[in-house]
Amino acid sequence: SNTYKECVLESWRDIVAISAGYHRTVGLKKDGTVVLAGNCFGNQKDVEKWKDIVSIATGTFHTVGLKKDGTVVAVGDKGGGRTDVTGWNDIIAIAAGDRHTLALDKFGKVFLAGKGKMLPRGGWNQMRAIAAGDSDHSVALTEDGTVVIAGEGGKSAELGRDIVEVDAGFSFTVVRKADGTASISGYCT
Repeated sequence: SNTYKECVLESWRDIVAISAGYHRTVGLKKDGTVVLAGNCFGNQKDVEKWKDIVSIATGTFHTVGLKKDGTVVAVGDKGGGRTDVTGWNDIIAIAAGDRHTLALDKFGKVFLAGKGKMLPRGGWNQMRAIAAGDSDHSVALTEDGTVVIAGEGGKSAELGRDIVEVDAGFSFTVVRKADGTASISGYCT
């Protein structure tokens, strides 16, 4: 319906990445700045003040940016601490879900901000990719090509080995294997 004007992108130029959340679209420009279309609740218009951004992610009610220096910024609904990313350093990847934010550092460790039964005691280590879905669904890809899952979204064992890419949906996980095949685990309706 475009009530919040999340689809009004005609003036956007030099976009290198996009991310869409609940009634908003965020674009990363090649100069490291960010643009926003749609609902700006929870101070999300502040993304347009960001500089030196290399990656963006949107959750249901928050937006996260990875800066060139490996730090992370976040705006939006602070509920449950999902935007509490202060002190994260050496980050190489970010993911935003419904109630949480994930970050992966250059050493393979995963960080969590927000609610949910996300990471096991001791955290996730030796990871190479992350994804965040709705609720408390989080996924990580290990260095050896296996998948670990926290929250709702299926069992890791169902996904097999030789995984090269992961993504998280509402309560399901999608993987792409090295041979080019894909599979889904979890609650698909």
